[in-house]
Amino acid sequence: MELTPEILSFELHYAIVARHPRILLIGMGTPQPGFAKFAGGRSSMEVLCQILGPGGHLLISPWYYMAGPSAWQDRLSSVAKSARAFPETRVTFLCNAPEEIPVVEEHGLDAIFISQNAFVQEQLFDIAAEPKQYRAIYVAQLAAVKRHELAAKVAELALIYAPWNSDNYGRLRSLLAGAAFLNGDPASERYRFFDSGTVAHYIDQARVGLCLSAEEGAMWASMEYLLCGVPVVSTPSRGGRDVFFDPEYCMIVPPDPDAVAAAVTELIERSIDPAIVRARTVTKIAGHRQRLVDFVDRAQIAAGEQPTGRDELRRLLRSRWHWYSYGTIADIVRGLAQ
Repeated sequence: MELTPEILSFELHYAIVARHPRILLIGMGTPQPGFAKFAGGRSSMEVLCQILGPGGHLLISPWYYMAGPSAWQDRLSSVAKSARAFPETRVTFLCNAPEEIPVVEEHGLDAIFISQNAFVQEQLFDIAAEPKQYRAIYVAQLAAVKRHELAAKVAELALIYAPWNSDNYGRLRSLLAGAAFLNGDPASERYRFFDSGTVAHYIDQARVGLCLSAEEGAMWASMEYLLCGVPVVSTPSRGGRDVFFDPEYCMIVPPDPDAVAAAVTELIERSIDPAIVRARTVTKIAGHRQRLVDFVDRAQIAAGEQPTGRDELRRLLRSRWHWYSYGTIADIVRGLAQ
């Protein structure tokens, strides 16, 4: 299968987990990133399986809840078809929620309960002696799925958001008139994109973090709150963010503005030690990371190599964006050849 310019220039989030044997991780959403159909009907999954070759492993981390959207059935069927075409390359999904595992296995694919949230970099999100400026903070793009309107009765609210969905900015400015829109207008030149350190700086200034969507992926922000020692108010959700919650400092309430505001007040009044929130979260993270280490070790032993899973994990956690890099298939080919 020729690697054409169209294929080589395809961009995706990825991490080279190991080179001996070749183990590649990609992030996959619905419908993008991570999946494409190229000229001639070839898929990005087939190309990646070809690149990894016999004995290689393709790990797929889903960015949206797989047991819900019907789009995943088509996606999983396509991935399974690619896996059957390259039976010597093992395809495994790293699931964010236990109920996703049978959905994957029904398509004849392997699945492991390893949440992407276990790979938020704890050295970037930590407890800091910042004065508390906000009762609550919501780190979320300005998309309808994030349901910002549920925070309408939360006083002293701060918002952090990506520049996408800028058409919702005006509506939310009116709806949440008292909130601090920290990034500025996403449709203007005054918008500021925050790096992880700046996001952590503002989270540390808040008393509570909000998670208000009904369904999405595992939600990186939920872990960023917890690693900063900030308790969480969440609505019931599907996607796996509750995997790391603890009832002592996380409240799940009905999707109602009054309930959300009351829960924020209750968590503030509990005066929970931030060190407890962070320590318990780090402990829960360890189990998911160990499952990845064990996977890499088993693959290397089976290939006649010395197991180095722990070393590979340390390297991954130095990536710029949690454990991913962003690049092209050409970048992956070059990286695997090193």
